[in-house]
Amino acid sequence: MPETFAVLAAMLIGCAAVLQQRAAGSAPVEKGVHPRLLVKLARHPLWLAGVLTMVGGYVLQALALGFGKLLIVEPLLVTSLVFALCLSLVLGARGMRLKDWIAAVATVAALGAFLAIGKPHGGVPRPTFSHWMVPLAVVGFVLLVSIAGAPRLLPRRPRATALAVLAGSFYGMADGLVKSVVSLIDAQQLAVVEHWQLYALLATGTAAFLLQQTAYHLAPISTSQPSLSALEPVVGSLLGVVVYGEHLSTAALPLTIELASAVIMIAGVITLARSPLVSRTDVIPLTTAAVDRSPLAREHLDDTAGASKDSAGSIEDPDHLKA
Repeated sequence: MPETFAVLAAMLIGCAAVLQQRAAGSAPVEKGVHPRLLVKLARHPLWLAGVLTMVGGYVLQALALGFGKLLIVEPLLVTSLVFALCLSLVLGARGMRLKDWIAAVATVAALGAFLAIGKPHGGVPRPTFSHWMVPLAVVGFVLLVSIAGAPRLLPRRPRATALAVLAGSFYGMADGLVKSVVSLIDAQQLAVVEHWQLYALLATGTAAFLLQQTAYHLAPISTSQPSLSALEPVVGSLLGVVVYGEHLSTAALPLTIELASAVIMIAGVITLARSPLVSRTDVIPLTTAAVDRSPLAREHLDDTAGASKDSAGSIEDPDHLKA
């Protein structure tokens, strides 16, 4: 049952990523991470559809975490990118390259090997606060640095990548907190409001969501999705081991296969996220004024005009545009 919930969650989350990025790419540019961006995106039906899809995915993910282990649920979330690419294929005119298909198959095969050989086991439902102190301190420090505007020092694409790294890490942290919150709800129902885990989850999840939307806003999905898709399960799995006390098989041969499978999964995610299928998405303007102010929207219009003049021309990379 947890495995089924996790796969369904990955499907919805992957589809939501595509919908949100297609909408966020057209919003007026903000110079840093700012909640004002969410207000502008909320006027876009496509973005709202992505949010609702994402909420459904996270509900299923919470159920998976409530019934399963982080070391099982988190690796299954890697398949979200496979579903994202499938939706992009349906929505766009481009097809996947041979190496993209190979990467997809290798990722799924490595995932199966990791779970079959690793045999995740052990763990506690609710770790004590002392187990959480170091992860919470790291998250708090990184959040303060982000709010202070450190990512603004980077050009557009590196900034999107940096924010995606933070978002993926924060989502992994949120996954770990979800497991504790679900366990508390199961044991104490409404008394969960008396525990710090609920509020830590709300803060971490909100920060991750804002960082994710800003990353989608700054550059195409291929820039941000590798970090988002890879780091969430990596951080979540590490919390499963360090905080929850879950274990994998540690004999020499199984451990070698587990490590090799993890490397293949990460490499597969990076390859899939860089596929031309999602390297560029259609921009749907929020308003006429938004098109005038948004570098990504202007770039889309310029590319369309350039293609009509010279179909053999190449699209210039827009990294020189800065917020």
